[in-house]
Amino acid sequence: MSKYSVLSLDLNSATAEQRKIVYAYLEKKSWSKTRPTTTFWTASWKDDVSDEAILRTTKEEVAAAAKEARLSAYDATTSIGTKPVSWSAS
Repeated sequence: MSKYSVLSLDLNSATAEQRKIVYAYLEKKSWSKTRPTTTFWTASWKDDVSDEAILRTTKEEVAAAAKEARLSAYDATTSIGTKPVSWSAS
């Protein structure tokens, strides 16, 4: 069974181009958008990766993505656990 981490990332002051850069960077690092939301990302990890390593890597990857996009401000929240479940209502 894999571990999953979820990431909510708000780029409030980002331009459209900066968002593209951040999103491309995260996708390159194996993060995927958790549909139907637009600011929620998911990554899967091997069972033997510690929660501390997942948290450290997540922080490093978000910081690197922001740096690549020349963003100095963002808000992020992450959680480590089982596979997230998403849904929509219309």
